[in-house]
Amino acid sequence: MHTENCSSLRLDSSEVSSVQSTVNNVSILEEDLALSSSTL
Repeated sequence: MHTENCSSLRLDSSEVSSVQSTVNNVSILEEDLALSSSTL
């Protein structure tokens, strides 16, 4: 049971990091869109 918790914790942390990178990519895209729309 303890090892089960550890493995799920590890999975959660990797999930969180992937979500964070996705959020970073989205915010970068939004910045690019804002820049391109401001130049227009």
